Amino acid sequence: MKQNDLNFAAKILQDWGVVAFPTETVYGLWANIYDKQAIQKIFTIKWRASDNPLIVHISDISELPNVAIDIPEIAYELWKKFWPGPLTFVLKKQQNVVSEVSAGWDTIGIRVPNHPIARELIALSWVPLAAPSANLSWKPSPTSAQHVHNDLSQRVDYIVDGGEANIWVESTVIDLTVQPPVLLRPGGISFEQLKEVLPNIEIHPHLLWQKSEKIVKSPGMKYRHYAPETTLYLFSPEQDDIIAKIQDHHAQWKKIWIIGSKEMQYKYLWADRFFLLWSRENLEEVSHNLFATLRQIDIYWLDSVYCETFETKWIWLAIMDRLKRACEK
Repeated sequence: MKQNDLNFAAKILQDWGVVAFPTETVYGLWANIYDKQAIQKIFTIKWRASDNPLIVHISDISELPNVAIDIPEIAYELWKKFWPGPLTFVLKKQQNVVSEVSAGWDTIGIRVPNHPIARELIALSWVPLAAPSANLSWKPSPTSAQHVHNDLSQRVDYIVDGGEANIWVESTVIDLTVQPPVLLRPGGISFEQLKEVLPNIEIHPHLLWQKSEKIVKSPGMKYRHYAPETTLYLFSPEQDDIIAKIQDHHAQWKKIWIIGSKEMQYKYLWADRFFLLWSRENLEEVSHNLFATLRQIDIYWLDSVYCETFETKWIWLAIMDRLKRACEK
């Protein structure tokens, strides 16, 4: 990455522009949190609903009081263990942060990305930056500059190519404005890891696909997204009756592809195409391949795609959450 690329990107952000830029999770669409016009531009570029809040990125923990108030002591304990990294705190926001960033609420999501170039750009811009994923809202999240170009092309002011993202799943989001704290969105930091610091942490009912009157304070919880244009279904490979129905669908001259594990490949020998997404013994393989695979399947004009389900622990919880939001049923 050339230093003049970062200086140019920082100048755009200072001049009310929007820049696509990599983090360790996925590529983000960045804008100045104090500029209403630039923040509104993010929503227009992504075709994002205005009630879907953004996450603010800062370069260091020392900047936290600039964007949040009533910061609990536990935030600093979590910072020591997980920042910089894929963990977002929901806190009460400072009034000078434009309301569009938080979708009009008095809370705000904040994190320090574990990407040295990203933190350098924040520092060069002299302001915290709001950033959702750099894709059209219903599309799978972008893990490369090419993905951003495919979705947004001329809609964004500048795209910084920093190579592929490392984690390929967005940050975990926890609400620290309530007691006990609540997990709002699973991501790069697992629920089990959080419980080591927050033994009483709870899971938001919405995340468990239960009806609830609780306010949704995190992005990525209210709408169907991460979705390919091809119809996507989830199934359990242990249910042979379901696999038989898929085979029957295939026998009707339908183009059926399977996304699944290496261990279950022997069950799908009849499929037109089989995506080897993961080994059930290697959680990282899934997060490194999921979004890229969801983007790839649309180029083949399939009738439908079926994807294995799996246990919901560790990072699997984050993967299953994304797949549920992307699928038909």
